[in-house]
Amino acid sequence: MQIDWKASDEMVWQAREMLALLLPHERWEVDEPADVQAGLDSFKAWLAVRGHTLMLIESEEDAYHAFVVPDRCAALAVRLAADAGLTVAGPASSCL
Repeated sequence: MQIDWKASDEMVWQAREMLALLLPHERWEVDEPADVQAGLDSFKAWLAVRGHTLMLIESEEDAYHAFVVPDRCAALAVRLAADAGLTVAGPASSCL
């Protein structure tokens, strides 16, 4: 997912595209968020109930870059991102 900080209209369709692959039987029902951060917070909370984590890639850009992983793989995603020279924000856990 890549969303400019002010492009809240990009949030919902990108999230739904990700879900089509990860959780094809689920649908994130949400009104168009007022701002991108509010949309990301909503999506993150929705995913948490379903055992998934929204990982945000920290960058120097005025955009959000994110991806979704199962909760059990969040720590692995952080390590792999670090190996690739990226910093991501997400909770620590173990990937089995």
